[in-house]
Amino acid sequence: METEKGMEIGKDQTIPRVFAQTVKKNRNRTALRFKDLGLWHDISFKEYYEKAQNIGSALAAMGFKKGDKACILGDNSVEWVTADLGVQCIGGVSVGVYATNAWQQVEYVVIHSDASFLFVENEEQMAQVQGELPFAQKNYCLGYPRPVPVFRCHGHDL
Repeated sequence: METEKGMEIGKDQTIPRVFAQTVKKNRNRTALRFKDLGLWHDISFKEYYEKAQNIGSALAAMGFKKGDKACILGDNSVEWVTADLGVQCIGGVSVGVYATNAWQQVEYVVIHSDASFLFVENEEQMAQVQGELPFAQKNYCLGYPRPVPVFRCHGHDL
Protein backbone atom coordinates (compact mmCIF):
# COMPACT_ATOMS: atom_id res chain seq x y z
CA MET A 1 0.00 0.00 0.00
CA GLU A 2 1.25 3.49 -0.80
CA THR A 3 0.36 6.66 1.11
CA GLU A 4 -0.56 10.02 -0.43
CA LYS A 5 3.05 11.22 -0.25
CA GLY A 6 4.41 8.06 -1.88
CA MET A 7 5.77 6.25 1.21
CA GLU A 8 5.52 2.50 0.77
CA ILE A 9 3.85 0.85 3.78
CA GLY A 10 3.96 -2.93 3.79
CA LYS A 11 2.65 -5.40 6.30
CA ASP A 12 6.14 -5.75 7.81
CA GLN A 13 6.18 -2.05 8.66
CA THR A 14 5.77 -0.92 12.24
CA ILE A 15 4.93 2.48 13.66
CA PRO A 16 8.55 3.01 14.80
CA ARG A 17 9.87 2.11 11.32
CA VAL A 18 7.45 4.46 9.57
CA PHE A 19 8.32 7.13 12.14
CA ALA A 20 12.07 6.69 11.48
CA GLN A 21 11.48 6.94 7.71
CA THR A 22 9.42 10.09 8.22
CA VAL A 23 12.16 11.60 10.39
CA LYS A 24 14.75 10.96 7.65
CA LYS A 25 12.61 12.79 5.10
CA ASN A 26 11.43 15.62 7.34
CA ARG A 27 14.23 16.01 9.88
CA ASN A 28 13.98 19.73 10.53
CA ARG A 29 10.29 20.17 9.78
CA THR A 30 7.78 20.71 12.58
CA ALA A 31 6.35 17.46 13.89
CA LEU A 32 4.51 18.75 16.97
CA ARG A 33 3.39 22.07 18.40
CA PHE A 34 2.45 22.85 21.97
CA LYS A 35 1.37 25.89 23.88
CA ASP A 36 3.14 26.87 27.09
CA LEU A 37 2.32 30.04 29.00
CA GLY A 38 0.43 31.38 25.99
CA LEU A 39 3.30 30.85 23.54
CA TRP A 40 3.42 28.23 20.80
CA HIS A 41 6.55 26.10 20.54
CA ASP A 42 7.58 23.82 17.68
CA ILE A 43 9.25 20.44 17.98
CA SER A 44 11.04 19.12 14.90
CA PHE A 45 10.85 15.50 13.79
CA LYS A 46 14.51 15.16 14.79
CA GLU A 47 13.84 16.42 18.34
CA TYR A 48 10.72 14.27 18.65
CA TYR A 49 12.63 11.17 17.52
CA GLU A 50 15.54 11.88 19.88
CA LYS A 51 13.25 12.37 22.86
CA ALA A 52 11.33 9.17 22.08
CA GLN A 53 14.64 7.29 21.76
CA ASN A 54 15.80 8.74 25.11
CA ILE A 55 12.64 7.53 26.81
CA GLY A 56 13.04 4.09 25.24
CA SER A 57 16.68 3.93 26.34
CA ALA A 58 15.81 4.99 29.89
CA LEU A 59 13.06 2.36 30.09
CA ALA A 60 15.45 -0.31 28.78
CA ALA A 61 18.01 0.71 31.40
CA MET A 62 15.31 0.21 34.05
CA GLY A 63 14.61 -3.34 32.82
CA PHE A 64 11.85 -2.80 30.24
CA LYS A 65 11.97 -5.50 27.57
CA LYS A 66 10.39 -6.15 24.18
CA GLY A 67 6.73 -7.04 24.66
CA ASP A 68 6.47 -5.32 28.06
CA LYS A 69 3.62 -2.90 28.60
CA ALA A 70 3.67 0.66 29.90
CA CYS A 71 0.55 2.58 30.88
CA ILE A 72 0.41 6.29 30.09
CA LEU A 73 -1.96 8.29 32.28
CA GLY A 74 -2.62 11.85 31.20
CA ASP A 75 -4.25 14.31 28.87
CA ASN A 76 -3.25 14.70 25.24
CA SER A 77 0.19 16.28 25.29
CA VAL A 78 3.66 16.24 23.78
CA GLU A 79 4.81 14.16 26.74
CA TRP A 80 2.06 11.59 26.12
CA VAL A 81 2.87 11.01 22.45
CA THR A 82 6.62 11.03 23.14
CA ALA A 83 6.25 8.39 25.87
CA ASP A 84 4.00 6.38 23.54
CA LEU A 85 6.59 6.34 20.75
CA GLY A 86 9.44 5.75 23.20
CA VAL A 87 7.71 2.61 24.43
CA GLN A 88 6.97 1.42 20.89
CA CYS A 89 10.51 2.14 19.65
CA ILE A 90 11.90 -0.51 22.00
CA GLY A 91 9.23 -3.05 21.11
CA GLY A 92 6.88 -2.33 23.98
CA VAL A 93 3.15 -1.88 24.10
CA SER A 94 1.73 1.41 25.33
CA VAL A 95 -1.59 1.34 27.13
CA GLY A 96 -3.45 4.64 27.29
CA VAL A 97 -5.33 5.43 30.48
CA TYR A 98 -7.89 8.24 30.54
CA ALA A 99 -6.89 11.03 32.92
CA THR A 100 -10.54 11.32 33.96
CA ASN A 101 -10.75 7.71 35.20
CA ALA A 102 -11.41 7.07 38.88
CA TRP A 103 -8.41 5.53 40.66
CA GLN A 104 -10.12 2.15 40.89
CA GLN A 105 -10.31 2.18 37.06
CA VAL A 106 -6.68 3.25 36.75
CA GLU A 107 -5.64 0.41 39.05
CA TYR A 108 -7.77 -2.05 37.06
CA VAL A 109 -6.16 -1.05 33.76
CA VAL A 110 -2.63 -1.12 35.18
CA ILE A 111 -3.12 -4.55 36.76
CA HIS A 112 -5.05 -6.18 33.93
CA SER A 113 -2.76 -4.85 31.21
CA ASP A 114 0.17 -6.36 33.13
CA ALA A 115 2.01 -3.05 32.80
CA SER A 116 5.53 -2.95 34.14
CA PHE A 117 5.68 0.86 34.04
CA LEU A 118 3.20 3.69 34.51
CA PHE A 119 3.76 7.22 33.20
CA VAL A 120 1.83 10.00 34.91
CA GLU A 121 1.32 13.55 33.74
CA ASN A 122 1.94 15.66 36.82
CA GLU A 123 2.75 15.79 40.53
CA GLU A 124 -0.92 15.51 41.51
CA GLN A 125 -1.22 12.21 39.67
CA MET A 126 2.14 11.14 41.08
CA ALA A 127 0.84 11.70 44.63
CA GLN A 128 -2.36 9.79 43.79
CA VAL A 129 -0.39 6.88 42.39
CA GLN A 130 1.75 6.70 45.50
CA GLY A 131 -1.35 6.74 47.70
CA GLU A 132 -3.65 4.52 45.64
CA LEU A 133 -1.35 2.05 43.90
CA PRO A 134 0.99 0.68 46.57
CA PHE A 135 2.70 -1.67 44.10
CA ALA A 136 4.01 1.27 42.05
CA GLN A 137 7.61 2.17 42.84
CA LYS A 138 8.80 5.54 41.61
CA ASN A 139 11.38 5.92 38.87
CA TYR A 140 11.97 8.85 36.54
CA CYS A 141 12.24 8.89 32.80
CA LEU A 142 13.07 12.09 30.94
CA GLY A 143 10.13 13.49 29.04
CA TYR A 144 9.71 16.48 26.79
CA PRO A 145 9.61 19.35 27.41
CA ARG A 146 9.41 18.58 31.15
CA PRO A 147 10.38 15.48 33.15
CA VAL A 148 7.60 12.88 33.13
CA PRO A 149 7.17 10.86 36.33
CA VAL A 150 7.14 7.13 35.62
CA PHE A 151 6.56 4.30 38.05
CA ARG A 152 7.74 0.71 37.94
CA CYS A 153 4.84 -1.62 38.65
CA HIS A 154 5.48 -5.08 39.95
CA GLY A 155 4.19 -7.44 42.56
CA HIS A 156 0.56 -6.60 41.87
CA ASP A 157 -1.67 -9.59 42.39
CA LEU A 158 -5.06 -9.93 40.73
